[in-house]
Amino acid sequence: ELSQDDLVLITTVAVIIMLISGIYLLMALVCKTNRKINIVALIVFAIALNFMFGVAPKLIDQKLNTVTPHQFPELLEQTKLLHQKSFIADLHADSLMWFKRDLLIKNEHGHVDIPRLIEGHIGLQVFTIVTQVPPNMNFDSNAAPTLLKDIITRKAVFEQWGFDTLTSLAARTTAQIQRLYTFSSESNGSLRVINTKQDLQEFLKLRKQDNSVVSAILGIEGLHALDNKLENVDLFWNLGIRQAALTHFFDNTLGGSAHGTEKSGITPFGRKVLQRMEELGMVIDLAHNSEDLVRDIIDIATTPLISSHTGVYSVCPSPRNLKDYQLQAIADSGGVVGVAFFKPAQCGELFESIINTIVYLRDLIGVDHIAFGSDADGSVDMPFDVTGYVHITDALLRRGFTEEDVDKIMGLNVVKLYQKMLPDQ
Repeated sequence: ELSQDDLVLITTVAVIIMLISGIYLLMALVCKTNRKINIVALIVFAIALNFMFGVAPKLIDQKLNTVTPHQFPELLEQTKLLHQKSFIADLHADSLMWFKRDLLIKNEHGHVDIPRLIEGHIGLQVFTIVTQVPPNMNFDSNAAPTLLKDIITRKAVFEQWGFDTLTSLAARTTAQIQRLYTFSSESNGSLRVINTKQDLQEFLKLRKQDNSVVSAILGIEGLHALDNKLENVDLFWNLGIRQAALTHFFDNTLGGSAHGTEKSGITPFGRKVLQRMEELGMVIDLAHNSEDLVRDIIDIATTPLISSHTGVYSVCPSPRNLKDYQLQAIADSGGVVGVAFFKPAQCGELFESIINTIVYLRDLIGVDHIAFGSDADGSVDMPFDVTGYVHITDALLRRGFTEEDVDKIMGLNVVKLYQKMLPDQ
């Protein structure tokens, strides 16, 4: 099995080979060289090119988005019946940034595609957009990356996102937005993008008649995607973005990240963006925000807040997780907490920690404010892909949750939030 370091090394060697053979071929056009050597160089160049732009991105996707199976008990009959009629929603999946994966077909790798969403009885998936990731990313301290060192720049090159995405984070956002709309238009009606209350209401009616359809909402993970332009809030809104977090893995011009160097509060530009988000009705996501930034947003915001994917600090002490007072503030705002399915948002045995987190949240803020935010396809290892939510239903019933409570947690709380926050038309 290849490690991530192995893949980086192999890709680097492929780039070097491609460059060397490419330079040789250019020289061959100018100078008369041995024909057989030219053919060999051309073959080597083609192999290296195919690996770099075709094979390597798929291998990296397979390596980074993994499932470590958990030993689940046999499902209760009550679980099977409840799961068949449940509406499941998830607030966070990064699937759109894997450009070499076709989400319209069932894949053997990764966590999400449309067939598996349908198989897992998912009614609503929020697809979040990632535009910039620092090299050697960690959960303690990251400096803002330059475009040359940014991991997403490399993805944009190797996966051929488009020339404009090499220098513009807004262009990276629109490229991923367009992917979702393309998938929807080519899905024969099985994938519906939700932009308005009317869209959601129509989908809920359809879903009661047909379980082979799934809906999607668009979000952004880190508003450095704005390219420091306030008007891009409206641009993204008009393109369908309905939730966004101000920061991701590094401090930006809006505020501090929980994983940044300064971990500061909100900036003047961040205040302007937050105000415009509330005016439009865009859901404010606290995920990855520094403690000071979370505190500032809580003080400023007047609309329901969410954390799209998080753990609980009292269950798993990690800089990635929210503390009790922050969780209570989200509940007080009328928002929801999306429970994440990965380490270090969870500690110890992964699946048991997920369930323990839900139990803790029930006791702290109540079942009306609990949701899922798996972080599927976010370069994480999970105990199941999106076909495995039935095991959470089963575990919650075994832990004494009522069927009504389970239905709320599985998806109805998210539906209620978006029924309130989405624009009418």
